[in-house]
Amino acid sequence: MTSVTNKNIGFLSNRELDSILKSVLEELDLVASSGAHRSTTYLAASAIEGLFGELLKLLNIQPGDVPGTWPNNKNSTSKTLKELKFDEREKILKAAGALPTDFENLYAPVRGFRNYMHTDRELKDQTPICQSVGQAAVACLNAVIEKYSNQ
Repeated sequence: MTSVTNKNIGFLSNRELDSILKSVLEELDLVASSGAHRSTTYLAASAIEGLFGELLKLLNIQPGDVPGTWPNNKNSTSKTLKELKFDEREKILKAAGALPTDFENLYAPVRGFRNYMHTDRELKDQTPICQSVGQAAVACLNAVIEKYSNQ
């Protein structure tokens, strides 16, 4: 079996997440090699989401570190990490310079496909998840891992 994922996730301090991501990366290799582009895309996007939350913790990024970027909750106080939506986490990491160079351009075409988990979205968009989409999703995941793999 060909390995398409970078598995150098030793930078993670959360052992439970480390275990889960190792399993996801192994599964990603299987589905990508078998041509399951939809599954490849969903697994890669899910892994990226998990990494974003952990990176915010590992890098200890606080609301004051990214003025004007960290969103507020209904009480007009800064949202907690658990309250942040995926796109909010991504914006914060981008503003803090914590994402790989050119990540936004690489991930932008893939981002919408993660919502295809909901068939209503796919019906609306009518754009199939093909091999290039799955490969791009894996490339995005690998780019995030590679940025931190030597730390």
